[in-house]
Order: sequence, then C-alpha cells, then structure tokens
Amino acid sequence: MDENEARIREDRKALRQLLSQSESARSELLSKTSSLESKTHRIESFKKEALEILQDLKNQRQQLESAYGKLTELENMKDEFISITTHELKTPLTPIKLQTQMWLSGLYGPLDERQQKSMKIMLRNTERLLHLIDDLMTLAKLNAHKLKFEFQDLDINQLITDVVTDMKEQAEEKNIYLKYEVSEKPLLIHADPQRIMQVIVDLTNNAIKFTDEGGVTIKAKQQRGYVIISVQDTGIGLPQNDLDNIFKRFYQSDHGITRTRGGSGLGLAIVKSILTRHGSRIWVESKKGRGTTFYFSFPKIHGG
Repeated sequence: MDENEARIREDRKALRQLLSQSESARSELLSKTSSLESKTHRIESFKKEALEILQDLKNQRQQLESAYGKLTELENMKDEFISITTHELKTPLTPIKLQTQMWLSGLYGPLDERQQKSMKIMLRNTERLLHLIDDLMTLAKLNAHKLKFEFQDLDINQLITDVVTDMKEQAEEKNIYLKYEVSEKPLLIHADPQRIMQVIVDLTNNAIKFTDEGGVTIKAKQQRGYVIISVQDTGIGLPQNDLDNIFKRFYQSDHGITRTRGGSGLGLAIVKSILTRHGSRIWVESKKGRGTTFYFSFPKIHGG
C-alpha cells in the first residue's frame, strides 16, 4: 500500500511538472505570437509607408518629366527666337557696314576729319554688333546641336602659325608682340580645323585686347600622350572670382574691365562649348596684374 501511494505521489508530482512546463510553453508561445503579430503589424506599416513613398516618387518623377519637357520646349523656342532675331538684325547691319567702308575709302568723295571720325565710330560699333550677333547665332546652334563639326587629323602647329600670321597686325597696332612656340615636326590631333581655329583666334583676340605691354605667346607641346595648347599674355590678369565664373554665358567682370574694352561675355562660353564637343577640356591660370594663360588639351595621334 505504501508502495502504491509513493508511486501515486511521484505520478502526481510528474504531472504537476508536466502541467507547469506546458503552461510555461503556452505562455512563451503566446508571448512569441504576440511579438510576431507586433512585428507583422510594423512590417505592414512599413510596407504601407514604402508604397506611399514610392507613389510620391512616381508622382514627382512625372512632374519632373513634365517640367523638363516644358523647359526643353522653351529652350528650343528661345534658340529659334535667337536664330530668327539675329538673322533679322544682321540683314540691315551688313549693308550699313559696307556703305560705311565705302565712304571711308573715298568712293563717294573726300571726307573731312570730323566726318572720318564719325564714320570710323559707326564702322567700329557696326562691327561690334555684327560680332555679337555672330556669337549669339553660334551659341544658339551649339545649344541646339545644329552646329556641324567635321573632324579630321590636323597639324596644330600649322594652325597656330596661321593664326599668328593673320593676327600679327592686330597686335602691332597696340605695339605688343604676338609670337608662337611650336616644333618643326607636325603635332597631330583629331579635331574640326575650322572650330579649333575659332577657339585659338578668340583666345588670342582676348589676350591682345587685355594686354597693353609685352605681348601674347601661343604654344603647343606634347605631354604624357596629350597635346597641350596654351595662349599666354602679359596683360592685366584676372582676380580669383573671375576665374571661377569666366566660362559662364554673359559673364562680365565686376571690375568693369570687359565693359571698358568691349566684349559680350559670350566668347569664352562658346570656346568652352566647342572644346566640350571635341571631348577636350579648358582651364585658366591667372593673377591680377601678372597676365593670364588659357590651356586646352587633345589626345596626341600616334605617329604625329
């Protein structure tokens, strides 16, 4: 009997332990279930927020695409307006320039000193307007990708020599020198000769314009597989603020230098755009009162 009671007590004890373990497991299960439900709820909440963000991004993208389309349309309209306007402006200016030159040549009879002075002022301002119109037309074509480029292998040394020959008289009128430093051996690059000639002429014209003593030197040299072209002057130089902004369209120095010596603020913007289309880069080094040097580079053609 005692033996049976002892067994019953052990069985009861084992049962209580089993029930306790079962209750503990049940509590743990309920806790984990609650935690899982909480996490599931948070996941659903995050998912909802993510979907809302995605929808917002989609709406913003559509708005940006719409705005970009309108900006593109306006940009095209602006370029077309500039093209039409510059053409209409250039049409009457060309015969005015021609007639002024004919008067100055004496074709219509002699002019006294006052008349000659007036005609020269008229011619100078007409040429300035025509140059500005040409710059606007070039810039509009560059923006619209309508300016044609004809790439070929060319000798940059010969191009520089031609520029110096053509512009030497312009420098001599200011009593400054214009010279080049190039090797006798051809230095070949792949580029549009007309556009690169325009780049060198514009940079040289600027250098002459802003140099009163000394002169301008155009160089070309090979360096680590590249051809580096530079236009160096001994002119007035530029402050740091100008160096940071000089290639922006219509930028003119706060110091009034550009205004007093003429210039539209478009020339360097055009130069940079032309070189960008060539995959080239341009940079400038200058110190106020110590002159300015513009550099641009091209990969050297093997064998050149």
